[in-house]
Amino acid sequence: MTRSRRGKGDGNVTQRKDGRWSAYLTPPGKGRRYVYAPTRREAVAELRRLQRAFAQGRSVGSPRLRLSTFLDSWLVAVEPNLRPQSWRRYRQLMLDHVAPTLGLRPLIRLEPEDLQQLYAAKIREGLSPATVRMVHFILHRALRDAVRWGRCGHNPADLVDPPRLPRKEAAVLRLDEVRAVLQAAAGHQFELLFRVALKTGLRRGELLALRWRDIDLDRGVITVRGTLQPTPSGSAPLVAEPKSSSSRRALAIDDDLLGRLGLHRTTWASTWDGDGNPPGVDDFVFVSATGRPISPSSLLLSWSRLLRRAGLEHMPFHATRHTAATLMLGAGVNPRVASERLGHATVAMTLDRYSHVSDSLRRDAALAVQSLLEGASDTDRVSNRVSNPPAEP
Repeated sequence: MTRSRRGKGDGNVTQRKDGRWSAYLTPPGKGRRYVYAPTRREAVAELRRLQRAFAQGRSVGSPRLRLSTFLDSWLVAVEPNLRPQSWRRYRQLMLDHVAPTLGLRPLIRLEPEDLQQLYAAKIREGLSPATVRMVHFILHRALRDAVRWGRCGHNPADLVDPPRLPRKEAAVLRLDEVRAVLQAAAGHQFELLFRVALKTGLRRGELLALRWRDIDLDRGVITVRGTLQPTPSGSAPLVAEPKSSSSRRALAIDDDLLGRLGLHRTTWASTWDGDGNPPGVDDFVFVSATGRPISPSSLLLSWSRLLRRAGLEHMPFHATRHTAATLMLGAGVNPRVASERLGHATVAMTLDRYSHVSDSLRRDAALAVQSLLEGASDTDRVSNRVSNPPAEP
């Protein structure tokens, strides 16, 4: 009696001398592929996974490629496309939170529950939901590239829900607090910078990256073309592209800011030990006593001291942006215009982020429509009486 042979591609499962089980299959036109597992059941399951992947035309990658090894090579590959600060953040999060737990896991055997358990463990350890979401974002992007490059057959992060972020109202200065801050800033080295921040809502990096070619004093317009990146002490200033395409924008400014910027330009050289000449188009608008762009740490320290001088509790510098947005919307500025000035991708993002103001705008809109309808009904009644006078008795 002759034993029937397996068809090509059906694979085989055998036990090795060391007790482990191995499985292999030979896809048409490809070399034999092996997988190993501690039990026969796991080896069969892995074999079935390989068979499904080949049947669907998906790449299965190498079982020897570990997640940490792939992440190391991936970080090298994507470094030219990331800002230095972002790349350092990516690398640190992978080293601190992914490599110790999942780094030795074969890339092709990474499952959605592995990631879900990792996120849950990090939350229990006290890591903030925002940081865990960033870990998920980086892993999702890395595994997406792994699929595209043929290192694995699917992206397990597609099937994982990152932790939800608790809704938190943005820190905003009230109108009386804005006035107190501006009064306390009178004569301060960064007074003009604080005024521009509170009136325009520019991001910190956008403010510090402003050069004189970005200031059109004739038209009264500030153009956002870049954002200043943190660099090691002594390094040359690094201005990167704006955060997004919508961040590249032009903002009209009021006459008060225009006049203050004009005065700042004439006295610019005297703010530091300069040569007394007016600034060139590539010179930074806001500079330190050494003539270099103001460092983010120096700005944050000055902001913190300014709030104490104004008798206010500490708020992050980003509160100036939230305050500018709130003032615009509260003053009745069209949400689309406010969104464009803030550099948001959509109007919906602006209204959602500043719901404490947009809710008031919605109520005002409802009252306006009601007022219009009531006025229209009165007018219609008068019009009807004129057009259709009552019949004479």
